[in-house]
Amino acid sequence: MGKLFFILFFLIGLSGCHAKKNTSSEKGDKSTLSEKKEIALKHLLIKATTEKVLGNYEEAEKLYLECLNLDAKSAVTHFELSGIYLFKRAEEKAIEHAEKAVTHNPNNGWYKTNLAVIYQESKLYEKAEVLYKELITLFPERSEYNFTLAEAYLYQGKTKEALEVYGAIEKTLGPSNDLIVHKHKLYLRLGEDEKAIAEIQKLIDQNPANIHFYILLADLYENKGDESKALGVYNKILEIDPSNGTVHLSLYEYYRYHGNQNKAISELTLAFKNSAVDIDTKMQIMLQFFTNSERNEKVKTQAYELANILVDVHPSEAKSFSMYGDFLSRDGKLIEALKMFKKAVGLDSGKFPIWSQIVFLESDLKEFELLEKDTRAALEIFPTHPTFYFFNGIANIQLKNYDKAIESLLAGKEMVFDNKQLQAEFYQYLGDAYHAKKEHVKSDESYDKSLEFNRYNPYVLNNYSYYLSQRKEKLALAETMAKEANNQAPDNPSFIDTYAWVLFLKGNHEEAGTLLKKAISLSTTPNGTILEHFGDVLFHLNKIEEAIISWKKAKETGGASQLIEEKILKKYYIEPTTELR
Repeated sequence: MGKLFFILFFLIGLSGCHAKKNTSSEKGDKSTLSEKKEIALKHLLIKATTEKVLGNYEEAEKLYLECLNLDAKSAVTHFELSGIYLFKRAEEKAIEHAEKAVTHNPNNGWYKTNLAVIYQESKLYEKAEVLYKELITLFPERSEYNFTLAEAYLYQGKTKEALEVYGAIEKTLGPSNDLIVHKHKLYLRLGEDEKAIAEIQKLIDQNPANIHFYILLADLYENKGDESKALGVYNKILEIDPSNGTVHLSLYEYYRYHGNQNKAISELTLAFKNSAVDIDTKMQIMLQFFTNSERNEKVKTQAYELANILVDVHPSEAKSFSMYGDFLSRDGKLIEALKMFKKAVGLDSGKFPIWSQIVFLESDLKEFELLEKDTRAALEIFPTHPTFYFFNGIANIQLKNYDKAIESLLAGKEMVFDNKQLQAEFYQYLGDAYHAKKEHVKSDESYDKSLEFNRYNPYVLNNYSYYLSQRKEKLALAETMAKEANNQAPDNPSFIDTYAWVLFLKGNHEEAGTLLKKAISLSTTPNGTILEHFGDVLFHLNKIEEAIISWKKAKETGGASQLIEEKILKKYYIEPTTELR
């Protein structure tokens, strides 16, 4: 309601004032004013209408009200005011003036139509019904009033009455597609399936080549449980159009519902091979297959076959490759998934989700050179998105480009809002980068900031603790953080090692040794650092031979410190420096 109806009222208002076509209307508007007042009224009406056309509705309203001061029975004026009040959503006033327009000129079809529309918009359907019946009597040649009467019936839930009106229209005007569709829907509402089928059959008779109507008929038969007739209609469609992909989709659903999986897949394959079938429809089906493939290998095989068809049939659609990539990623085929996402972004470089998938996969695959390159490319397109700054920072840390890493991380963290976890991670990696540059003050500040956002991040707690232990600074704080890291992740060998090493530095060799045994037992592969630390502890527990054995194991892993050879040769613990750690 509003502008559209207001324009309608304005147009029919002009018609009422200047282009009246039926004599009854003219007689109703016959003036009883003096010639002087009639001239003044006409001038005011013209002035008011001009203001309304210019969009000056407040001024127009004032002028129309002045018109009523000259002639309170001016039907045209009441009519125009009803339009203005409807536009202003003052429904009560709109109804009041529309009713007065009809009262003062009861035979004017425009005024009654106006009032009926306002009644209907105000959900006064019974009153609208009465008026539409009057309009049909006044103007039997105007078929549109029958349609609006049917609409008023429907709003009241009078489906049978609406059908009677449609039937009368059909007798007068003959059958039309729209009319038959309306009747079909109403018969369905009433549960009269046979009559609904008869209406659809009319449509088919009138449009024998229109596949859509056959599909409607097949759906009706399926809903009735008349499966053989439904199948017959589908086959009829294929006779008309053997390559119709929509029908193959319908047959897929039909056979799937009736448990014939082989036929269902055969029909689905034909639908997928048809380029005319909407790609979004295909993707919705693919999602079902992807979900079910997680617990069914046969379905997984079918999903891969369909995914291959999808990219072959829609080679210029980025989303076909993106969907395939998503499936491969879910299935753990990360390298293949990355290739698909690269093809997708080559077709449409403006999709953030595709770029996100690429950088996540490259990070998981530890393809840091690619990650650094692709995050730079993504930042050209999304220069304000923190995700790509974040992963660019990680890539550069791994490539030992610490200055570039710091530059990206500092820029990216300024673009994070209302995401404490992400802010914590930005500062975490800044701490790592500064530590690598031996800028310990900045490193500590970054870790402190990270812990402000997430005080229980085990990775920050562990790394911060270990780096303090390397420098032999704030060992009490290092112990507290290492202990908390282990509380958060109790079975992480690296975290246990850090805690043990801090205890070792504080002289608690027994507890350190116990923890390191646990770390060794939890390690899936021998860890050089943990084994070397265990040897250091054993030496201080005066278990020299055991210490040497542990040092030798550490050397074999290739992951021990530069001091390991000297320790083994001298059979003695050697104090590490910060540079060696």
